[in-house]
Amino acid sequence: MILSRFKSILLLDPLPSVVKAYSMIQRVAKQRQISHTSILSEHNSVCSVRSQSSSKGSFGRNDRPRRHCDHCNRDGHTKEFCYKLHGFPDKKGKGKGTPSRVIANVTAQDTPLDNDDAPKDYNQLSNAIVQTLQQWMLHNQRKVDPPSTGFAEGVKKFRDESVHRRSFIPLHLHTHSSDPRTNELIACGVETGGLYKLRIPATSNYASTSFPILDVFPSSCSNNASMCSKTKSFCDIDNGSISSLSVSSLSDYNVWHARLGHVSDQVLDKIFGPSALNFSQHRCIICPLAKHHRLPFPNSTIQTSSPFELLHIDSWGPFSTPSLTGAKYYLAIVDDFTRNTWTYLLTRKSETSATLVSFLRMLTTQFSTTPKIIRTDNGTEFVNSIISSFLQSYGILHQKSCPYTPQQNGVVERKHRQLLNVARAIRFQSHLPKRFWGECLLTATFLTNRLPTSTLNWKSPYEELFQRKPDYTVLKTFGCLAFASNLSPHKDKFDSRAITSIFVGYPSGQKGYKLFDLNSNTLFVSRDVVFHEHNFPFVSHKDDDYAFSSPPTLPSPFFDDSFSSPHVSFQPIEQLQNDNQSSLTPISQSTNIPPTPPPPPPPPQSHRKSTRLTTRPAYLNDYVVRYPLSNCTTSTILQVTSLPPLEPISYAQASKYAEWVDAMQKELDALEQNQTWILTDLPPGKKAIGSKWVFKVKLKPSGDIERYKARLVAKGYNQIEGLDYSDSFSPVARLTTVRLLIAIAVSKRWHFQQLDINNAFLHGTLEEEVYLKPPDGYALAQPHQVCLLKKSLYGLKQASRRWNIEFTSSLLSIGFLQSSHDHCLFIRRNSTSFVALLVYVDDVLLTGDSLAELNFVKEFLHAKFTIKDLGLPHYFLGLEFNFQSHGLHLSQRRYILDILVATGMTGCRPASSPLPTDLHLSPDSGELLTEPEQYRRLVGRLLYVTLTRPDITFSVHYLSQFMTAPRKPHWDVAMQLLRYLKGCYDHGLFYPIENNFQLQAYCDSDHGRCRLTRRSTSGYCIFFGSSLISWKSKKQPTVSRSSAEAEYRALGFTVCELLWLSYLLRDLHFPINTPIPLSCDSTSALHIAANPVFHERTKHLDIDCHFVREHLQKNFIITNHVPSHLQLADVLTKPLDGSQHQLLSSKLGLRPPSAPNLKGDVEITRMLLPTH
Repeated sequence: MILSRFKSILLLDPLPSVVKAYSMIQRVAKQRQISHTSILSEHNSVCSVRSQSSSKGSFGRNDRPRRHCDHCNRDGHTKEFCYKLHGFPDKKGKGKGTPSRVIANVTAQDTPLDNDDAPKDYNQLSNAIVQTLQQWMLHNQRKVDPPSTGFAEGVKKFRDESVHRRSFIPLHLHTHSSDPRTNELIACGVETGGLYKLRIPATSNYASTSFPILDVFPSSCSNNASMCSKTKSFCDIDNGSISSLSVSSLSDYNVWHARLGHVSDQVLDKIFGPSALNFSQHRCIICPLAKHHRLPFPNSTIQTSSPFELLHIDSWGPFSTPSLTGAKYYLAIVDDFTRNTWTYLLTRKSETSATLVSFLRMLTTQFSTTPKIIRTDNGTEFVNSIISSFLQSYGILHQKSCPYTPQQNGVVERKHRQLLNVARAIRFQSHLPKRFWGECLLTATFLTNRLPTSTLNWKSPYEELFQRKPDYTVLKTFGCLAFASNLSPHKDKFDSRAITSIFVGYPSGQKGYKLFDLNSNTLFVSRDVVFHEHNFPFVSHKDDDYAFSSPPTLPSPFFDDSFSSPHVSFQPIEQLQNDNQSSLTPISQSTNIPPTPPPPPPPPQSHRKSTRLTTRPAYLNDYVVRYPLSNCTTSTILQVTSLPPLEPISYAQASKYAEWVDAMQKELDALEQNQTWILTDLPPGKKAIGSKWVFKVKLKPSGDIERYKARLVAKGYNQIEGLDYSDSFSPVARLTTVRLLIAIAVSKRWHFQQLDINNAFLHGTLEEEVYLKPPDGYALAQPHQVCLLKKSLYGLKQASRRWNIEFTSSLLSIGFLQSSHDHCLFIRRNSTSFVALLVYVDDVLLTGDSLAELNFVKEFLHAKFTIKDLGLPHYFLGLEFNFQSHGLHLSQRRYILDILVATGMTGCRPASSPLPTDLHLSPDSGELLTEPEQYRRLVGRLLYVTLTRPDITFSVHYLSQFMTAPRKPHWDVAMQLLRYLKGCYDHGLFYPIENNFQLQAYCDSDHGRCRLTRRSTSGYCIFFGSSLISWKSKKQPTVSRSSAEAEYRALGFTVCELLWLSYLLRDLHFPINTPIPLSCDSTSALHIAANPVFHERTKHLDIDCHFVREHLQKNFIITNHVPSHLQLADVLTKPLDGSQHQLLSSKLGLRPPSAPNLKGDVEITRMLLPTH
């Protein structure tokens, strides 16, 4: 019936409209009784797609017509929707519950509805109708005829439901099957990876449109499609597109650009198709932040026409292993025209400027040309005043690459790679240690300059520069065995005629070969050389990483920089030795010469270390190990700040570097300006003393270079006493005075200033007639003249004394008074101001309460001697000043770190105490040290550390007893002390602002501590308020018969120091509160001091007994008893365990620097630093 209706519609003339045709078919479909249910195959699933919504009409509940079923004879439904006839839906049975939507199942090939018509015609007609409907929906969606309520309302509801409930996807229809009850089209597909793909024939010509996805049924639900109506999934439809999406405005573009993860315009065009809009103005601010990359580098277009027109220059390093000459850097210079390369090994990076200037001058002399352009990076070794002034004087342009852009200097960067490739290859070939890297690099440069290159049309850089081919016959294999003639004038008839060595390169400026002597470990040049190019002395049997393992040596306390050569063994020499031994066998038997001892066994072969990664146990995560030293002594910092640059030892070495040449010239200018000498002829009978240059790199507290200092010193050891000098004594300030003055100034909130006298010894006027030979580098108008000294010079015996006399007389002339108890302390006091000046040779510490007075003193000294105003002191006499909001921290952190670095103890495990508690060393037990001067040097440096570290005073005092013949146990104890310092290297004395200005002392003695002499050790510590200013640990001069006697001697020892401090405070016009508390832990000693008791114990203590008792009776001191565990001086007399030692150290005022307080530091600095 439906097929007949289709045919009749197609035969109408004219054809009806689509709406009218749809209404006609809809009426027929409603009258059609559907009793067929199709079953899907096992491998297919069904996807229902809604094509239109049922027309519900516009009737209300009361106006709705009454429906009656003719099959079941019930109201509410018609026969077409009778459950008894068609079956119940999912989870519904026999009318129970609310009826749900039933989705009919159909097979992939639909069964025709009219048995009278052929399925082929039916499919053709249905396809034609579907195509017509699709075309109308695509082109007339907005042109619905209002009177047509049937199809128009269905399309409207189709749109509304798709907007509010469903998402449109493109779908190529290939079936006409539908469920008339639900108005849903049915499409078939298979499940693939969790998605249901609709099967669309490749030859399908159906139009593409959009429908809402409904339900997807897996093939397992073919028996009951209703049970799967709740399963929701996505349908992946083949040959689909999203042509329904479009980008019509810039705002849409921005939205989709952000949604898709900031994709490019090309990707958006592929998704949406070419757009008519111009999005070139689109500028996303997120894309550059996420995707920005460096722009491509174009090829260089500069073409030079002559040698040295353009030089490419760069430095390389530092390398972890110094070369044989101590170099860690090298400078590479490449000529752009000839590609010839020059490399220079550098000990430090600061040598780059002088080396480059020397090279440019060489070009002017040797090639009669001046470079036009040099190209470097922005490193400070190239961008500095030395290079800039030189280039400006010669008119040379300096091109610098952009920061972090080595590609702009690519010629020399590529040359680095070429040189290092060759250097590595020849080192691996010869198995030389890494310390030979410098010689490998120089040889690589020599070879590279003589190799043809395609850049120069297969000519070598050497040929391009010198216009002649290189001589390849002089080349030898690097690292091979070589025998050089022994030309020593001291060899005898039985000495070796040749020196066993290895070939390590070609020397510059000499016609010979550079060799390394395997016996003396030195470099030398020789032309009389025989090479064995197939023998490499450094080749070992197992050499996996080409590293060199030196033979075992005796342990040394310090690092040994000497280089140990390998054992040379190769077949020709062994055969020669065997032949000689066999020929001499009869002679050795007849003369009874003892047999030659067998050669030492070869060293044991080292086992290969496993490269498998190891994981630490999980329980270690519960522990934290912290070494404070690791916070400030990392490898980078140690390399830059802790290792000072090498200093020249002669004028010849220093004259090669611009920094030292400038330093020497400044020294000579200062000498002439000071009128230190006059030139004259040497009188008969007089002898001129010599002079030499001394070079020193001055460092800042951080370890950075401050300046290069060259000092001209006289060889004063040639002076004759009574003829060239008489007295040589000169006083220096006591460090106790320094600490006392600092404690007073901090407590009084006085202003601090540090001054340095330039060339202090040059200001002293000589009274004797002294002649000096002209120094190196000093030009004389007439030969054979000498310098008659008018002013003192460094190195003279009387130089320090003459300077002290000159400085003292100058200060006295402006109203200063010299202290009679410390001759280096000067006080200037009036009714409104107070100024104290302390001088230690040429370092001056100035403090006072008046800025005007301080400025006056500085101006006077500058006019008289030329001073350097260092401002607020930070580094005075090796003491580091750390001003804080609540006081001053005084330490020697930098000095201790230098000791740890010099002894190689920076990586040691810290110790809790400086000495073991049961320590008793003997001067004759243990093995003598092979280098005792290292022990003496170490103890001497530790003695200076005790200026701010009373906690190690006893330890250093104990170790200094063995300076004459130090032994291995003494060195081990010294290492224990360094381990202790490693754990508290930054500890120092703290001087608080709050102070009661009261002297207080503690004294103690350890009876019979020394087992050799049985003499006791006395110790005391004296506080000024809460600031520790004086302490000492000293062995008593005589043996004490009892502990009371030893303690009483310590009392007298302490009273002497208190008397001196009281006199010093009186010179400073500072009031003294008496009596001074003096604490002791010996009740017997206190009784002896107070009363004439214990006659048998004190009858031989005449002087000490009366001395202490007298000052006790004068009310100068008052004695107190203190328990032994709270006796602060106990740390100065004996070794203690870790906890007790740390407790007493903290009570002495030793502490690490506190956390910085910006506000407090600014306030204290503003208070102490004078303003101009």
